[in-house]
Amino acid sequence: MKTGSLTKLRQEFELYYERKFNKKREFWATHYPEHLSLYAEMLYSRRLQRAAKYISGDTGLVLDDGCGIGDFVNMVIAEKNVSAIGLDISYSNLKKARENVPNRRADFIQSMAEQLPLRPSCFSFVVSLDVLEHTLSPLRSIKEIYTILVPGGTLICVTPNGKVVRALYVFDFFGMLLVRLVRAVLRKNDKVILSSSCPREQFFSRSEMLNLLRTAGFIVEEFSSVGFWPAPDAPGAFGYFLRLIYHSDRLSRGLVPIIRKLFLSAEKLEILNQKLFVVARKPR
Repeated sequence: MKTGSLTKLRQEFELYYERKFNKKREFWATHYPEHLSLYAEMLYSRRLQRAAKYISGDTGLVLDDGCGIGDFVNMVIAEKNVSAIGLDISYSNLKKARENVPNRRADFIQSMAEQLPLRPSCFSFVVSLDVLEHTLSPLRSIKEIYTILVPGGTLICVTPNGKVVRALYVFDFFGMLLVRLVRAVLRKNDKVILSSSCPREQFFSRSEMLNLLRTAGFIVEEFSSVGFWPAPDAPGAFGYFLRLIYHSDRLSRGLVPIIRKLFLSAEKLEILNQKLFVVARKPR
């Protein structure tokens, strides 16, 4: 793999996260405005909670491969008796993570998923949450994780489901047409920021994800879909309508709990969930 390509990708992510968080110091799942709290819960908080369920006090050393600003590391340090290392491509992310998680049982290092500067067989548990789709070589990234896991170690990987995400792009396109119509009727001139483009995205189907893991040597133990939201991992058109709902306290108190229950019910069906959730184990 060319060093220049890795350097360019690192620079792109650095700029992206500097713009995304600017001077904010909140955790990833809490930096969204109030009207997008449901979005943050469905696509971020719930996947962290589910991944954390697999960790017990005797899990051993945990790696968050692509830790962002420390959400998952903070969760497992607070809830489990484990030590954790967060690894991320972005220096600005790691700076925020160290401020967010000032705990002796947590450490943070800068690196890329394709080149982990870690000893073989030293981690019992690795999480990779919405990271694989941004790597230059997904297979190499998974093989790196395989190398650093102890025999019998566990990987939890979450990545977008390519087929569902592509369908949601179409759905959200028509939703945006409706947004433009509503804004014209309401004579809204405010700037609408629905999403920001993340550097390098490639999505996998269920079969492609299984093939990557098995090629790397993993035994896949669980495979499901999580994260229902009617837009492709962005607030999208529905996020705009939530903002309108939150303009009225009466509407938000009445409608948001109903919408949340509907989304949680839809998630259980898994049909339109946009993220693949995989539990794989390195053979003993």
